[in-house]
Amino acid sequence: MSHTELPAASTVADAAKLILDGIKGDREFDAFKAASLEYSEDWQCFTGFPVVQRWNLEADAPALFEEGLRALALKAAVYELTADRPEPRPQRPGGRPQPLPGVRGRGR
Repeated sequence: MSHTELPAASTVADAAKLILDGIKGDREFDAFKAASLEYSEDWQCFTGFPVVQRWNLEADAPALFEEGLRALALKAAVYELTADRPEPRPQRPGGRPQPLPGVRGRGR
């Protein structure tokens, strides 16, 4: 397994801001945001909800949407800055990839 050098936090922050600005500047962003917030009850996950004292999906959705975008922009920035790509899996005869370590195949 190879080691990936991590960039400085300020470098990641600058890259994430550019990515986030690009997302928000897209001509389809307003439609994307409106659709995401309109159907928030369809996308909810109940992990952790019982520990939130005053949870309100309608009231909290806009802030959670914003934080979700920020998290995705940070992840994209680190990925872009490190060029951290998965290593190609060795191929078996016939061109199928070797199974990942610790992952059971489907009987092939």
